[in-house]
Amino acid sequence: MLTPRFELNQDEEFVYIKIHISNIRFSAAAIEMVVNENVFVFSLPPYYLRLRFPKQLVENEDATSEFVPNEECIKVRVPKLNKGEFFPDLDLGAKLLARLNEPTKHCDKS
Repeated sequence: MLTPRFELNQDEEFVYIKIHISNIRFSAAAIEMVVNENVFVFSLPPYYLRLRFPKQLVENEDATSEFVPNEECIKVRVPKLNKGEFFPDLDLGAKLLARLNEPTKHCDKS
């Protein structure tokens, strides 16, 4: 599996994930995206991306994804569990890459 290049942004309500997928043909049925508390998983063989965010997300009807052919990317919008929360370190993508052996729950002691 390959980790795709990705970019992250946010606003008051959403986290935006731009996943770059170069030169592959695929069917929409092959794409899998899952949100589990603060973990986001994207799978489209041969690409696999698993990100652990510092705060919780929610998978609901406001979550969207769109393939943008001329940019060779998939743009994903995932709602924050708590609107108005700031997610630190989104500019440090490598820090957010979740390892398989790490627990998926995030403990916020604040």
